Amino acid sequence: MRQYRIKYVCTLYDILVLCFILWWISSSFIFNSRVISNEQLIYSYTLSVVYVATRIFRSSISVQRRLYICIAFLGSIEAIIGWGQYWNIIESNHPLFSITGTFTNPGPYGAFLGIALLIQIHFAWHKYIAKQYMSLFMLLIVGLLTGSMFIASFSRAAWVALLIAVSFFFFLFQKKRYRYAGLLLLILFLFSSPFLYQLKKQSADGRLFIWRVCTELIQSKPYTGGGASSFAARYMYAQADFLEKHPNHEYAAKATNNIYAFNEYLRIACEYGLPGILLYVTIWLHGIYCKATYCDRLRKLLLIYLAVFSLFSYTFQVLPLAVLCIVLGAFQNNNSKFTFYAFPMRYLVIMLLLMTIIAWSGTRSSQYEKKEILFTAKQLYTQQNYADAKEYLEKAAYLSPTSEILMDLGNSYFHLQNNAKAEHCFRIACNMVPGRILPQYYLFRFYAITMRNQEAITLGQSILFGDYQLEGSIAMQAKTHIKRYLSDIRTVSYTHLTLPTTSRV
Repeated sequence: MRQYRIKYVCTLYDILVLCFILWWISSSFIFNSRVISNEQLIYSYTLSVVYVATRIFRSSISVQRRLYICIAFLGSIEAIIGWGQYWNIIESNHPLFSITGTFTNPGPYGAFLGIALLIQIHFAWHKYIAKQYMSLFMLLIVGLLTGSMFIASFSRAAWVALLIAVSFFFFLFQKKRYRYAGLLLLILFLFSSPFLYQLKKQSADGRLFIWRVCTELIQSKPYTGGGASSFAARYMYAQADFLEKHPNHEYAAKATNNIYAFNEYLRIACEYGLPGILLYVTIWLHGIYCKATYCDRLRKLLLIYLAVFSLFSYTFQVLPLAVLCIVLGAFQNNNSKFTFYAFPMRYLVIMLLLMTIIAWSGTRSSQYEKKEILFTAKQLYTQQNYADAKEYLEKAAYLSPTSEILMDLGNSYFHLQNNAKAEHCFRIACNMVPGRILPQYYLFRFYAITMRNQEAITLGQSILFGDYQLEGSIAMQAKTHIKRYLSDIRTVSYTHLTLPTTSRV
């Protein structure tokens, strides 16, 4: 009986992806000895399996077309959900935003709607060329539904990405009049850029500040990077160092806790250094550069859209968008001379099983399950079990530090009579978010309780007359305690300096 055999054709794209994976491993485990959470291991394994499966079971043009139709349909469903959230019929997935679809915030939601809208525009154009006006009319109705919610999402990154992708849509045609239309759209983008910046100026300034700090991270490890998941582990410490060196920076008072680079290229440069970003950009360019067949043209437009969106957001940290990038990259013509021999299906099954066992072993051996660590740290700290809480807070500070985690860790060190480490944590927390009063108050309280009166007085006066972001009743309590302390430091009781225990982890 003849065995079913699959022919795997290795292309230059596969070689580039393999080189990136090998560098991912080298940067993470050889040069940096990174400890990666279970979540990250499973995430990376999932994307790897998706790529291998897509390359081996490379679908026909008809199957790819059905995939695009499915995405366009899902975009319409997401738009309907968004309208339901707008009219308060369906609950939003974010406390600060009313429209998120099935996503956690409007950014990825707008990105997915833009992908669906781009596909709908592509199909509508071909229906127009073919003079299939009934189908064109139906697509226009669906496009208006998706487009209205796409605008309502207020995702400026998605707006810019769609505008540039549609511009390239016209550039792909041979006739000059279409290219002129693409050029006009690019000019429109240039003139609308100041408006898009002013639309959410504070948010835009925040991203510019984050990018500025990212340059410090890149300079610290320009060649090897920090390894996988190192951005979330290193960024807040880099922000603290930067604001300590530049206390008068215009964004210092507005700095917040953050784990995203809001630019995939900067994140890759921070995590994998110069070789990593060169491979990453080359993979994008090679994926975009291809023959303009019917389906390939749409694939190219979608990759251009996602590449532009990645300039302003965290594409590969949202699973649906990451999977789509992987699949679109794997959907390419096997026109390379590098070819592997055909091998039986059982070999493929064995390879996938080995990959699964390796991933499972990695997760079982890892003690860094991020969500579990944060939850346990919160519980132990709230119960005032500072000895055990310290161990989990140290792991949390390693994986994804925030000012809240550093405050709780410093407070745990203080109760364990390790004043040096406690002060160190409080100082870092203050430098992370200089515009927040609570870290400053924790450091002030530490000085007051340890009888470092002069430092407590100086910091207390600075807090009272400083320009801090409002933090509700706790901020008012803190200032009240400081005023009582400064009124007469010789007779004041230090017990009143303790704020109620809060669950901030």
